[in-house]
Order: sequence, then C-alpha cells, then structure tokens
Amino acid sequence: MVLLKMVMVYFVSVLILSPVLQQDKGWIQYTQSYATIESCKDHVKSNYKDIVRSLMNHFKNKDVIVKKIECLTYDEGVKRNTKLGYGNGK
Repeated sequence: MVLLKMVMVYFVSVLILSPVLQQDKGWIQYTQSYATIESCKDHVKSNYKDIVRSLMNHFKNKDVIVKKIECLTYDEGVKRNTKLGYGNGK
C-alpha cells in the first residue's frame, strides 16, 4: 500500500481595507510559496515593512490599510475571502 503525503504550501497573505475593493476589505496572497508555515512566518518577520510598502505601491496609495499579515494556504485564503462575500469558494 502506498501512502501519499499531502503537500501544503503557504503564502504571505494580507488583509487589506480599502474603498477600492468590492467589499471594502479582502485577503491578497503573494505568489511566492513557502514549504513550511515557519519559513513563511520568518519571511514576514524579516520583510514586514517591504511587504506593506509593496502593497502601497501596487495600489498607488489609494486609501489602503494593511490590517493583518498572515501565512495561509491557498484554500484558507479562498475561504476567508468567501466569508467576506467574494466569489463562491471555488
């Protein structure tokens, strides 16, 4: 019998508040993945200011507030945005 281990990767995920969003807030995930939640958290800790700065640049400083930065799987990000009223969770 072969047992397969499910591979989970984590992404830097940022909850932002902004009037430019459909629901005034939402989770944004970066595309760089991390093999462990610890390595993702280490990246956030070491690069917190750069992460915030990159989001401000992306949104051209249009009333964007970074509320929270976490490390989430893709599915966790989708679930959180679905709870906020985005999409249908697929």
